[in-house]
Amino acid sequence: MNSPGGEVYYAYQLANVAFVHTSSEHAGAGQLAWVQDVADAVGSAPGCDWMVSLCHRPYQAEQYIGDISGWLRDSAMAVLCGTEKHVLNIGAHHHLYARGQTRDWPAYHIISGGSSWDQYWGQSNEADYDDVQKTIANWTWQLLDFDLDNKTMDARCFAEANVRFPEARRWSLDSREIDRFHRKLGRAAPAAPSVLGDFGAPRELPLTLRSSVFESPAGEAHNSSWFQVASDATFANRRIDVIRNVENIFGDTGAPDYEPVDTAAGVDLLELEIAADGLADGRYFARVRHRDANTLWSDWSPAREFEVTGSAFVGEPAIRMDGRVFKPGADLQVHYTGGSGSPTDWIGLYKRGDTPGQVSSTRWSYVPSRGGVITFPGGLPQGHWFAAFFTADGYEEIADRVGFYTGEAPGLETERTTYDEGATVPLSFSGAPGGAKDWIGIFKEGVEPAPGAFQAYEYTGGVAAGEFGFDGLPRGHYYATYLLDDGYLEVSARLRFQVGDRIAELSMPRLTVAPGDPFRVDFTGGPGIAKDWVGLFRAGDEPGAGGLIRHLYVDGRTEGGVTFRIPDLPVGDYYVALFINDSFTEVSNRVSFRVGADVGVKLELEEWDADRGEVQIAWPTLAGRSYRVQTSGDLDGWVDSEIVGGDGGVARRTVRFGVSRGFIRVVLD
Repeated sequence: MNSPGGEVYYAYQLANVAFVHTSSEHAGAGQLAWVQDVADAVGSAPGCDWMVSLCHRPYQAEQYIGDISGWLRDSAMAVLCGTEKHVLNIGAHHHLYARGQTRDWPAYHIISGGSSWDQYWGQSNEADYDDVQKTIANWTWQLLDFDLDNKTMDARCFAEANVRFPEARRWSLDSREIDRFHRKLGRAAPAAPSVLGDFGAPRELPLTLRSSVFESPAGEAHNSSWFQVASDATFANRRIDVIRNVENIFGDTGAPDYEPVDTAAGVDLLELEIAADGLADGRYFARVRHRDANTLWSDWSPAREFEVTGSAFVGEPAIRMDGRVFKPGADLQVHYTGGSGSPTDWIGLYKRGDTPGQVSSTRWSYVPSRGGVITFPGGLPQGHWFAAFFTADGYEEIADRVGFYTGEAPGLETERTTYDEGATVPLSFSGAPGGAKDWIGIFKEGVEPAPGAFQAYEYTGGVAAGEFGFDGLPRGHYYATYLLDDGYLEVSARLRFQVGDRIAELSMPRLTVAPGDPFRVDFTGGPGIAKDWVGLFRAGDEPGAGGLIRHLYVDGRTEGGVTFRIPDLPVGDYYVALFINDSFTEVSNRVSFRVGADVGVKLELEEWDADRGEVQIAWPTLAGRSYRVQTSGDLDGWVDSEIVGGDGGVARRTVRFGVSRGFIRVVLD
């Protein structure tokens, strides 16, 4: 079952297992509708018991955080998990292994990084997420074993290499098993637990919540505990919402072994401590549930009520939401902090353009404490909205507003990702809200939408689909995005493209480096993608042909610098260049330099004709450098004779004096 128009995304069945290959690079309503059709077909097919999905960008990642597929996480996974036949999502893009369980559904997600380039702890931005149970910076492979008769899946993961090891022992892990998990269909879920303890009197923080023991009728092990604390018995306004797993592999031990570290070692899954500033004073409700090693959750425990007094909770007023785009009718959560503590502080939801006080809010709720989460069940109809935080039953806003949209995210497409300078860039949109003042903006990478920040724009004219051609874009890296109502709320994924070739500029403060010294490479005008990188090559080697010596990611910056530290880099000629998004596509000039014990010009006298006043000299050159040949009659002043461009070879020149005595030198320009 292929996508419309070809094999951009596709699905097939082997035995009674369906494999669904989605495309994180073609996200949008069209692919989501196709995924829904596939999930419906698999869910109702009697000869198909399992579904495994694949997507290049992963569901979640703890390194290079945010470099995931928002389409998969926010839209497609819910559709895939509409049937419990969907048991596993396999992602890639990151060069390591990771495994977790989705919060809401009995499904695993992994990153199968395989091998390729390095990725290790401390290299990028990092965060520890409770829906990721382990991240291991090894090159790995997996084996999935389906028992079709007993309806079980056993998964094993094996490590082969660690990029932090010295070259001689990099591949020394020898298929070490680093993870194992399973899914068994038709098994019973764990029994519902209870929250233990006496909460009759007000309690000061810190406070430890304790669960009853884990019980599994299916004989499964305890994998996770999910604790929630809310200011209401329905748990709509949650203050604490955390999952704790039996293991949490995050980070490593460092040199020389770089072994994974389990930050959950010794942690009791049946306990959760609320810190001294974890809750404001007030009354709360607590509950817990258990998950087994088969990904199944128990029911929630009965709620237990308790009161907090003497809290150290502090914070400036602020609100946020977990995204910008939400489905119509879906529950909406507004996180708030730093309230006054007044029982008449409140959060209101308004249509864009409404003035609070002149127009009533569409939805509103009091906030019962200084911080927490307000849930608006049933959400809002399609439209452009904002949330606002008010105090004392009035209309004084005590925090910045948060804009959001309810509806399907529109899709943007273009024919290719690179255009020649002067070419028209065609861009189409579909599934759009259709606002008369909605617009598509073109921005330089690294520039956020703001007044006057765009390079070009077009209003959509109130239609749901259409196409524009953008002319006159100067050389550069760009993204297109769909924005609402003449404002700056983005509701689409950013569509990236470039105009021109090798746009970025690289430079080095020094083009000659002593052996063992670190050297810095500066760049401007980069694409701004998380896995752009600067590569080091020996002169004459070509990218992609096995000549890469070392590379450094630039962490999504459009300008800045990286420093190479290679104590054993041999004497010789090298070059560096900038590449885009884990590819060998060069997006900058090459900068050539030399590593040598003597970084000066090694001038040799090859011939000397005293009668004619001629001297032939020679010296080795660096590619891309200029050399100034100078003469002097008395060392009191130097005159340029010639400027010679270096090509990496030996330069030879004949210098004529016309006098009986003279001096020659060659200066690296």
